[in-house]
Amino acid sequence: MKILGRLIFKEHLNNFLVTYFIFFTITLSFDFIEKIDDIIKAKLNLQDSLIYYLYRSIYLHSEYSNYALLISALITLNMLSQRNELTALFTSAVSLKRILYLSLSFVAFAGILNFTFSAYVSPRFQLKSEQKINKGLLNTGNIDDLIFKKDFGFIFIDLVIPTENILLNAYIVEINPQTHSIEHITFARKIEYQGSSWTAFDVKKTNIIKKQVSFTDKIVLNELKNLEDLSPLPYKAEWLTINDNIKVIKGGLKSGININNYLYMLTRKLFSYISLILLFLLSFPMGIQLGRTKKNVEVLFLSIVMFAGYAVIEMVVFRISRSANLSFAVPPIILSGLILSLTYLFWKTHFFWWGDKKDPLKVKYQKQ
Repeated sequence: MKILGRLIFKEHLNNFLVTYFIFFTITLSFDFIEKIDDIIKAKLNLQDSLIYYLYRSIYLHSEYSNYALLISALITLNMLSQRNELTALFTSAVSLKRILYLSLSFVAFAGILNFTFSAYVSPRFQLKSEQKINKGLLNTGNIDDLIFKKDFGFIFIDLVIPTENILLNAYIVEINPQTHSIEHITFARKIEYQGSSWTAFDVKKTNIIKKQVSFTDKIVLNELKNLEDLSPLPYKAEWLTINDNIKVIKGGLKSGININNYLYMLTRKLFSYISLILLFLLSFPMGIQLGRTKKNVEVLFLSIVMFAGYAVIEMVVFRISRSANLSFAVPPIILSGLILSLTYLFWKTHFFWWGDKKDPLKVKYQKQ
């Protein structure tokens, strides 16, 4: 069985690498065409341009890696069936269940690596790529430990909710330009960009020189000396890692901020791995049966159409659910129900159902 595992693993790995680099080449080519105007506008030299596309390629990995993995798995099963290797395995008393478990193990392991990379590494490199062509972006890779340095003042922020332009638990330190000593320390429970200025709420202002403390419910930041030109945050939602999402959700729950969008983002990232496993179970009987009648090119085309169709459906379901203010649990339930229903129909059509001691899956395959 160890030899069988190595055989199937090797087939899956070889086909995945080929499929992955095909997707990589096509995706990066389209991205180059789309971003070339931004590079020219930013007047990047050759070295910075190459670094920019290196960062972009790392980000783009998260956009196609799961689909490349699914398509390669389908092609692998198709090739095993075409070359009659499955028949040879059956005659050696290897069950179709065993083949399913081995293939699923490879997909699950590779999926975990893709998920980890996409959830924790890729967002940071997208931010770095944007910083290359937009010099106005904050020069940091971490949203929860920001320090804005002005001529005579600092802002220390405990937590940023970037796409909402909200800062939580902010300390504003004002320094005397002549003596360079601290004059005031202002603490705000929340700072929010409203209209054309930043407004602080639940403010505690401490005058260090006079040793006085004052409290106010609301203060506009341009009333604070030397901090008038603090601009809105340029962060985008796709730059958030899973850890960032969780921190924002926890901070939002404590401060009463609407965090529904962040719950949706976190749910979609987590569901990407679940959907990978479900889609593999859906496509497994197709890969086995199509190999007896279809060539690799036809299987490749069918798989691209099927997974592209699912990607569109997933996007529509999440967007409609978010627009309708439905619970963040609704899209995964709908999509899982759809995939599981189709999986049941596919398995029932192509194979006998599970549980017979004589392994009816293999029996029906051999009869066909």
